[in-house]
Formats: sequence, C-alpha cells, structure tokens
Amino acid sequence: MIKITLYLLGNLKRTTYEVGKTIERLPTLNNIEIQFEKASKKATVTIVDCVASKAAAGIYTATLDMASRDWKDKTKTGYSSASNKDGTRVMIDYNEAEVKTSLIYNISERFVVKAEATQITPETLWSYLKALNFEKLIDR
Repeated sequence: MIKITLYLLGNLKRTTYEVGKTIERLPTLNNIEIQFEKASKKATVTIVDCVASKAAAGIYTATLDMASRDWKDKTKTGYSSASNKDGTRVMIDYNEAEVKTSLIYNISERFVVKAEATQITPETLWSYLKALNFEKLIDR
C-alpha cells in the first residue's frame, strides 16, 4: 500500500487525503486520493495499487495499451494525447479554455496514477509529479 507522506506537490500543499475510496469504474479499494491546493491552483492525485485485483490489473493493462504509442487529438477546448514524458508513457487531457489538466500513467509495474488539476498546465503538473519519489511511498 501507499504511505501517506506526500505533503507537497510542487508548491501546492496537501489539504486532504482519503485511503480506500470507492471510485467509479474502479473495482478495488486499494487506493489513495490526495488533494493539494494553493490559491486558485488545485490538484487531486489518485494512486491505485493494481496488484491485488484482477479487475484493477485490467485497468493497468488498458492504461498501458492506450499510452503505448504517441497520438494527439484536438478537442473543442484543447487536446487529448499520449506521449513519452521523461521515460514514462503518459495520457494527457487538457482543456485550454478552463486550464484543466488530467494526466494518467503507470508506475513501478503495479500502480496507476491519475492527476487532475485546475489552473495548472500539463507541463507544470508533470514537473510536479515527476519530482515525486513514488518508490519511497510504497510500503513493501
């Protein structure tokens, strides 16, 4: 499971967290959701441990498959894409009009990370996430 040691995400401070939350379309409670905030900037990071559930492992595999190649689709308000970010395959949804970002990726061959933010660009959110040492968070 994940240790709750994340207090900062970039310059945003942790405001709340919840362990074992029921998440729509997610068949496992082995997760943690952490919320961060500073002024108008807000981010929610959900980390799901997919190792103990076959259905959750399916979500890990689907994420791996959807992000396996580079693609980019324009939307009415921004874009959706998948690309390599510093050696990690990441799916991005960005609403430029509202400055809303969603990043989804896999780590440590067992976790799915979903980060959603307002008033934070995909590049900035990724810089915050890549600075985290997820290996230190894993309780083995």
